[in-house]
Amino acid sequence: MINIVDELCYDLNHEVSQATNEIPIYKWEDEEKEYLRELPDDLLVPYFEENITRIVSKESMVIFRKCKYSVDPRYIGRTVGIELTDDEQHIQIYYNGELIRAHDITTHQFNYNPDDRVEILGSDLLKGRSTEDIKAYIEEHLSDYDQV
Repeated sequence: MINIVDELCYDLNHEVSQATNEIPIYKWEDEEKEYLRELPDDLLVPYFEENITRIVSKESMVIFRKCKYSVDPRYIGRTVGIELTDDEQHIQIYYNGELIRAHDITTHQFNYNPDDRVEILGSDLLKGRSTEDIKAYIEEHLSDYDQV
């Protein structure tokens, strides 16, 4: 699609215009280009940089782009900040300016950090059990959910 649009743009700018009876690329180079100024690279940054905040749900997750990402259960009910990395492939989750979790951005519905998964189960379903028991439970019962 991009190639088609690029070819069309090239063709239209290199043929005689019905409106001006001139070739647009030459008119631009000869008459209009000198009036244009280069724009700063960061001109649009203020319009796209925004503070992304979320309240950590009872399931110890934050929603970002319709997917859920885990944090430690001690942040349940608290407001956290989310920042995209420069390559927009990862999110970083902050509480009071301190990085508390980082995740790869995925299209998976649920994205758990292994440590968070243990803490979440240990604070609720498997409360009072040892870390080893919780990890065994995860391995036995929850590994299929990773495929979802």
